Amino acid sequence: MNACPKWREELIDHALGGLPAAALQAHLATCAGCSEALEAWRRKAAQIDTGVQQLIAAEPRAQGPERVLTQIQRSPVKPFYGRVALAALMLTVSLVGYGTLHLALSNSIVTALGSRSFAEESAALGGKIL
Repeated sequence: MNACPKWREELIDHALGGLPAAALQAHLATCAGCSEALEAWRRKAAQIDTGVQQLIAAEPRAQGPERVLTQIQRSPVKPFYGRVALAALMLTVSLVGYGTLHLALSNSIVTALGSRSFAEESAALGGKIL
């Protein structure tokens, strides 16, 4: 389809059933490329129109919606809450473990220092902080 770029829009409109302007009719009388493009677009528009008409005329399959609903009802439902519960349990165990470890380390540091504060322990080491 070698339509002239200047006339392309008007040719498509005309191929789809629009009335051509007098200037377009005069151009089509002298330009073989635009005339061929117009005919090709008309054929393509007719094919599309036929396909749409066939789709409109086609009736849905008998018991189509009922068949789909039955299939949905038959398929097993996989609950997701089992995975959520497992993730929550793992998070709880991790947090409890971290809390226990943190408490144990804090207690062992306090026990090692005795009743002295960190500042007193630092002074006892000669101001050296390890």
